[in-house]
Amino acid sequence: MTEATPPADEIPAVEIYKQHYAHFGRMNDLIYKLPTLYSALIGALWFFAYSAKSDTLIALGVFVFAAVICAHSIYITNRFRTAFNLYVDRINAFDRQYAVTIRPASGGPSQLSTLGAFVRVLWVAFALSIAGAIYLLAPALRKLTC
Repeated sequence: MTEATPPADEIPAVEIYKQHYAHFGRMNDLIYKLPTLYSALIGALWFFAYSAKSDTLIALGVFVFAAVICAHSIYITNRFRTAFNLYVDRINAFDRQYAVTIRPASGGPSQLSTLGAFVRVLWVAFALSIAGAIYLLAPALRKLTC
């Protein structure tokens, strides 16, 4: 066996690079679908809650469910960001001096990332969902205290 030929049970580095780049491409495509998914799901739940506001219990349950969806979406998006950044780092390690990235240099000022922006918007949606639930509960709480 020569130096240039890897053993049969090893995967050549170029094949790993190709796989990482393919995964990165699919994940990058998914990033731009997430806001549409989140807004459609949470917006539909809010619309349903508003439509069902005459039945306070159902509307309240829908607002709480929307808050749960937001909380889980934040968790999922943060995990996605971690995996995505690992792929970017590994691809950049292969590319060395030819690496292209928009991530700030280590120790430099941090910038808001695309996924970071999604997480912030999800926190706002979470707060609005909780506010909607509290708004629906307010009359019932007033009746209990009077």
